[in-house]
Amino acid sequence: MERVVLITGGMSGIGLATAQAFARGGDRVSVADTTESPAGREVVRQSRGRYFAAESETALQDIYRNIDVLEKSRVGRTQYAAYNELAVYFLFAALLLLALELGLKATIRGRNLQSLALELIELSRAGLGARQRLNSAGDNETGFLAPLQITAESGKTPAELKLERFHTAWAGSVDPVFSEYAY
Repeated sequence: MERVVLITGGMSGIGLATAQAFARGGDRVSVADTTESPAGREVVRQSRGRYFAAESETALQDIYRNIDVLEKSRVGRTQYAAYNELAVYFLFAALLLLALELGLKATIRGRNLQSLALELIELSRAGLGARQRLNSAGDNETGFLAPLQITAESGKTPAELKLERFHTAWAGSVDPVFSEYAY
């Protein structure tokens, strides 16, 4: 069954990379954004989606009406409540503890954390590259992903590498960590 996906802010950056990932998966991708880009328009065209220009309050109301027409699911009951979702913080902490305990060899829903990390790094690389925010040397923000890429490719967390050195080259001493990892 084909899914219809609406990405807000999908014309550039991480939103565009997310839209491209859904389109590669065969989903129909629609994008609502305040700007347009050729790459974003191409994703919408190829996936048989729609572009919604969110340029004003009136435009947003038109977008909602269009989405209501596109969405065919029947709603049995509508109820709204304002709340702050805190579960995400506990989920993040749990995943962090799991990663620290099992390293990149952990499996989540049948996928190991290492392959998931590599995929997320590529998604981040595409989004950061598309932003085209350059430093004084002309480099974009993807350079910040280099340490994560090294960790994900090696399959060993920095903690695992230090522990390995503790048992081998450091002969059970923690003193070398202060000189080798000082910055």
